[in-house]
Amino acid sequence: MFIQKVREVVKSKIPRRGLSFKIIQSAYYQLKKVLDFLFFKFQHPAVKWFYIFKEKNLDKSFSQFGQDRFLLKLLGQGKRYVEVGANHPVRLNNTFLLEKHNWTGVSIDPLGKYVKDWEQLRQQPFINVAIGDDNTTLRFVEFNGDELWYDMMSGFKEHVRPEDLITFSSIEYKVQVRRLDEVVPFDAFDVLLVDVEGAEMQVLHGIDLSRYRPTYILLENAGSIGGDHKIRQYMSEKDYKLVARIGCTDDVFELR
Repeated sequence: MFIQKVREVVKSKIPRRGLSFKIIQSAYYQLKKVLDFLFFKFQHPAVKWFYIFKEKNLDKSFSQFGQDRFLLKLLGQGKRYVEVGANHPVRLNNTFLLEKHNWTGVSIDPLGKYVKDWEQLRQQPFINVAIGDDNTTLRFVEFNGDELWYDMMSGFKEHVRPEDLITFSSIEYKVQVRRLDEVVPFDAFDVLLVDVEGAEMQVLHGIDLSRYRPTYILLENAGSIGGDHKIRQYMSEKDYKLVARIGCTDDVFELR
């Protein structure tokens, strides 16, 4: 709560385009990286932690922290994925590189403004819908602005940070929400990727992991420094073991 209050004050009081804001932002990210490493390794000393995953002899990454290269190194070519929270089809995307290595799958996201881009830039299908734990409609906040990554903060209104609403331009609208069970177009896949800005548990509750048994689940877990223990406990109960953390954000789970 203290860190959240500090973020709110900084973003509301200091001009975002000024030098002071950039210095504070850079210092914050460096501190966050160090704290995430320390908190995570204290709880999981034997689990690998990567800020950015790098590996020689692999193609250029399109992911924010090398998540695509990690999966490619782990599983090789020709696997199948389900991507929830896909955003843009290429920019900071976790599956574009995988598709180049003969992976097949489906990407899912409620952002409608990129539907045509998916049709033009990607071979694998895109489904324009939100994923949750029930078939319903929810309020969705879409961020916009002069930085292309702003819309990556978009998500269900209940999970949007107050300081982001203060700082960034956004629009709000209703989106259709469906269970992942009812959207996945095939019976089995190798990897589930989930990046939904705080709604990860809703996505997980919307899929029967005793029926779908992906070998790996790449899951954003950035709600607290070092990751949320409740998410990891839930995954453990579903027979998934934590095997890595990438970029202070993503946990990697392997089926036991």
